[in-house]
Amino acid sequence: LAYQASRLELFRDYDVMDMDPIIASALDIYSDECLVPSEFGKVLTIRSKNENIKKILENLFYDILNIEFNLWSWSRNMCKYGDFYLKLHISPEYGVYLVEPLSSYNVLRIENSDPINKNYVKYRVELEPGMLSELENYQVAHFRLVSDSNFMPYGKCLRGDSKIWTPTGYKMIKDIAVGDDVFSFNTDSKKLEKTTVLNHVMSGIKDVYEIKTAHRKVYATYEHPILTENGSYKPVKDLSLSDSLVLPINNNITGKLPNLILTETDDWKFDSKLKKIDDELLHSNIKTFVRFFGFMLGDGWLDKSNKTVCFSVGDRLDKSGQYLDFVEKLGLSHRLTNGTHSDSNCIIHSVY
Repeated sequence: LAYQASRLELFRDYDVMDMDPIIASALDIYSDECLVPSEFGKVLTIRSKNENIKKILENLFYDILNIEFNLWSWSRNMCKYGDFYLKLHISPEYGVYLVEPLSSYNVLRIENSDPINKNYVKYRVELEPGMLSELENYQVAHFRLVSDSNFMPYGKCLRGDSKIWTPTGYKMIKDIAVGDDVFSFNTDSKKLEKTTVLNHVMSGIKDVYEIKTAHRKVYATYEHPILTENGSYKPVKDLSLSDSLVLPINNNITGKLPNLILTETDDWKFDSKLKKIDDELLHSNIKTFVRFFGFMLGDGWLDKSNKTVCFSVGDRLDKSGQYLDFVEKLGLSHRLTNGTHSDSNCIIHSVY
């Protein structure tokens, strides 16, 4: 399911690598080799017993596609990205009369989307930002390096019983279908977002690795990309014990965090007023809030006579200081009985 995101991440890496003079020269050499002519001076030799078919194909490749000029750049892009696409403009009278190169960034090959015809292939193309269109297999010429699993949806896999987080709870990946909604990590926004499954491929039986952390484990093939701490994807085969991986937090929550309503007093007059803590403030400090809430459950107390919530500053001034800063950040009315000393108490004015 992370195939498309990691694919685009790799493309960006390859664009940077292409700036290296040695790598760029290697791609140039590959392209030059693809255009070495035969002893008859032909880049592409067409053989057919039917002279009419031979003429039609020669017209297609040499006149319409103009491979003697275009094939060099097409081959280079295929070697660079592992994929290259041409949109074919077709008319009923003349067949292919024009071709339009498509950026590999903007094209997604979709397989196995038809439950009846398993060989059905189509392409999803973003011709303009935000405008998606679908092209049938005959409308696209797809050049690809078949041995490069980076660009094949069935080259990187999770085990069938791997659990995928969806809006309705966890589902095994083998039970996920095209069109289902799942949560995936957006590398740009650094957030888990609800996305739609575009493809789902059963790639057969193969060896898998167990990737185990303190809290989770997953089984994946050696080429499957795993997101690391620095924001880049690493194949399973290249992971080491020193790597830090990106894992979801709060992934058992399927809804929004509830609004937090606090009731305060005004200058000890007990005139109640409702104070709603800003959602953004709460979300951005949720870890601190959870720690503070746990601390108050264990070490805090209620003063029924004064209608206040209290906690002792104690000897751990570093921790108490963090909680005092948090109370201040939330904008809660409070006071200290004896300054910031170990024998001081923090009194939060509230009605309960």
